[in-house]
Amino acid sequence: VTEVYSPARVAQFANKHNLTPGHSIDIQCADDDGTPWDRSNSSKRNNLIQLVVDTKPTMIVGSPMCTMFSTLQNLNKNKDTPEHQQQLKEAISHVEFCITLYTIQIKNNRYFLHEHPRNATSWKLPAMTRFTTQMQTISC
Repeated sequence: VTEVYSPARVAQFANKHNLTPGHSIDIQCADDDGTPWDRSNSSKRNNLIQLVVDTKPTMIVGSPMCTMFSTLQNLNKNKDTPEHQQQLKEAISHVEFCITLYTIQIKNNRYFLHEHPRNATSWKLPAMTRFTTQMQTISC
């Protein structure tokens, strides 16, 4: 079990239940070169993709930040500010990156879990709706 956008939480749970914990990839965790796993950095993303390809985790748990997709964000009076728009753009890119990792899992007959609240607006992003539609097609 490898978790992305999360410090070691699921890995600890896996260990307690006789599952093999994998990597915990979070900004608070260092990668092999000792620097934080900043998934905003394209080289870190490439390293993470390679890590998934090489280690072949049975399950990936993706937990990209959901703050920008929360119900409370819909009430935000400052939604149209450049700062808010930039934060939203970054949040969308993290969800899209998780979809990339999930696609690797699917192509290799492995599993993933996307951890976002049911009412999060991220479920309505174009990339996510395409992905979930594609998943429905595969499961039929």
